[in-house]
Amino acid sequence: MSLTAEEYKKLLVAISKTGTDRDFRRLYDESYERLFRTAYYFTHSDDLAREVVLDVLADVWDKRKSMIIPDDWERWSFIVTKNRSLNTLERESRRRGVGEPQEGDVSHNVSPADEVEADEAYRIYERTVWSLPERCRMAWQMVREEGLSHAEVAQRMGISEKTVDAQISKALKALREALLQLLLIIWL
Repeated sequence: MSLTAEEYKKLLVAISKTGTDRDFRRLYDESYERLFRTAYYFTHSDDLAREVVLDVLADVWDKRKSMIIPDDWERWSFIVTKNRSLNTLERESRRRGVGEPQEGDVSHNVSPADEVEADEAYRIYERTVWSLPERCRMAWQMVREEGLSHAEVAQRMGISEKTVDAQISKALKALREALLQLLLIIWL
């Protein structure tokens, strides 16, 4: 049985304050399978999925003293795992170079229409991110693409964490609106 959002939050607070192996082991045990399924969905590879999940959980342990505790661990960890999976696929693709699809490649299981829609969604994402005001774009990229905590971004940018939250909210609103337009086009 999975923990509630409040139980996850209490567990993360305990990990950040005392940093005990027992608390972290419970988080690991409660989260691993779900995060593995998420990573596998994106990577289609047992090895890459394991690597992604271990990296995500290792980051939590490494940053336990300074991390901002998410209100919704399951949502937060899903997003981080998804982003780490996509980054891992991109890294593996660059490492292998362009060539024949290999086991674990997502592209050989996707229809041409789905690829066009995914490409268009990515173009809209990129265009929207680059159209954001500079401070908003920088905060978004540091939090969502580099995986930094709000506290780390605030420190790097010399702004408050509340300002980082506001910038992330502004970026999310712009992205939701842009992607909603794409969905309306696809569905009509």
